Amino acid sequence: MPTPDHPDFGLDRERDYGTAYYYNEHDEYVEDLIKTVNVDYSRYYEAVYDSIVSGAAPLVKPEETLKQLEILETGIKQCY
Repeated sequence: MPTPDHPDFGLDRERDYGTAYYYNEHDEYVEDLIKTVNVDYSRYYEAVYDSIVSGAAPLVKPEETLKQLEILETGIKQCY
């Protein structure tokens, strides 16, 4: 597993990518592989730490977090 300073850190394997299943405008069934975004979440957690310990402004504002949760909950409700 690569370390945070390695260029491949945060990259997912192709087998871990998502797949979108849908019918296109021609009513053809399609399966598209969705490549994940290369992300280093350690920077987010460093910012959370700085907020708690030194009072730095949060990287993500509380109202933004609440909006994201609302979007996720709405999506989950639409699945049932």
